[in-house]
Amino acid sequence: MLLGLLKIYSETGSLSVVTLYYVSCEHQAIVVVGFFLSLGVKIPMFPGHLWLPQAHVEAPLAGSVLLAGVLLKLGGYGIIRFLLPVFAGGMKDISSVIVSLSIVAIVYGGILTIRQTDLKRLIAYSSVSHMGVVTLSLTSQSLEGYSAAIIIMLAHGLVSSGLFISVTCLYERLHTRIIRAYKGLSLSMPHLACLFFLLTMASTGTPGSLNFLGEILAFYAFTSNSGSILLVITVLFTVVLSAAYSVNLFTSLFFGGSLSCIYYIRDVTRSESMMLWLLSVLA
Repeated sequence: MLLGLLKIYSETGSLSVVTLYYVSCEHQAIVVVGFFLSLGVKIPMFPGHLWLPQAHVEAPLAGSVLLAGVLLKLGGYGIIRFLLPVFAGGMKDISSVIVSLSIVAIVYGGILTIRQTDLKRLIAYSSVSHMGVVTLSLTSQSLEGYSAAIIIMLAHGLVSSGLFISVTCLYERLHTRIIRAYKGLSLSMPHLACLFFLLTMASTGTPGSLNFLGEILAFYAFTSNSGSILLVITVLFTVVLSAAYSVNLFTSLFFGGSLSCIYYIRDVTRSESMMLWLLSVLA
């Protein structure tokens, strides 16, 4: 990004965003590639996504919530605020590459999410899949696509933050994030089960959730601008993947035969409940 900024300054003599709205660079493709590489890692997009799962696993609760709720959205903000209005021509030149990487991120991220055994790592890989929908909707360069990207980023920040808080509640009680270590939690933690169910439904895009509105707009924008039926079907397949790993996680944690130690686990405290209810209602 810094090299891209230097290239802009050498051609236009200014780094003012207002000025760049009216002055176009001669070599936009070079600048766009520099900006997109940096913002793509920030989002994160495939193949620059490998830092995210490890960062979530190592981070404390506050770090995971800020990372999912705020920091990942800076990549999408940068594309909406700078790349699309200032370098529209350069974005059209690399739009096919962005579409390809977004589809790979959606499908590949969904398949990897199903395979995870660590609670935090599972939620992190689901973020890769959801943010792939954001970058895909931005390539449409339409009002519906921009609206979809903003809504999905907002919804993802709320839902992922709530899921990370829920996972931390479980980790503080049993000191493990391995999914197979939990079973039948609905007996001793019915309050958390209810909240986790609401967040799971919001994550899968159930009607009435922000994710549902964002995904409908994203698929509409992509369908309107794509002539390939195969690509549209591939993108719609992500809804099935999202439901598969979300519902499977919920049933693995809260249903099935209960373990003997499960009966002595304390349900969520008042402060934890207030945070989760707030995020669930907003989502």
